[in-house]
Amino acid sequence: MQHPAIQRVLGFATAGRYVHRDEVIQSTGRSPLVPRGEHKIDLEREKLRAQKWSEFRKWGVTELVRDVYHRAKKIKPDTQVTAAVFSTFESAETVRQDWPGWLKEGIVDYVVPMAYTENTAELASQIAQWKTIDPRLKQIVPGLSIYQRIEGKAVTRSLDLIRKQHRLCTEQGARGNMYFSLYYLNEPLIDVFRTEFYSSKAPAYRPPERPRQPIIPEMP
Repeated sequence: MQHPAIQRVLGFATAGRYVHRDEVIQSTGRSPLVPRGEHKIDLEREKLRAQKWSEFRKWGVTELVRDVYHRAKKIKPDTQVTAAVFSTFESAETVRQDWPGWLKEGIVDYVVPMAYTENTAELASQIAQWKTIDPRLKQIVPGLSIYQRIEGKAVTRSLDLIRKQHRLCTEQGARGNMYFSLYYLNEPLIDVFRTEFYSSKAPAYRPPERPRQPIIPEMP
């Protein structure tokens, strides 16, 4: 924006402040390239329109999950339909994943929140949020990371951090964990899994069947 040629083309003289809210920006009409129009924008109306668009996109994602679930169960009733999802309700909302609603309706058998944070206190906060919809974590399996970034490079996490987060999940009643990703598995970590976390064999966990709440899908 400091370059004179850019100023002439766009009609701006300087870089403006960053806007952290919804706001209508209108041309001053000083540049013939950016004329001042007579059209008035109703900000509240545009916000409602954006909200409806967001609801439509979320509806579309849920429709896909619902369709996959019913098709899979029809082909193989005993199969488990799962989904890796964003780890908090707020972050899931940004990508239109209504996974609490999927669990409530019964169109996934369990979900794996991608709780890849290195902050164990933050992980505890996320687990507390999950428990508001599944108090005993019967249909939520924590997805933990075994890697972290140090100076921009991805490396295997410290064993102490992996132990701490595994212990937290166990204390909170998790039926198991999933770890991402295989690429960062090394011999010391394999030994921890073999001798500490999973020292004895156990059958794969299957969430208990529960009554489903039929929901008639409606397009927003």
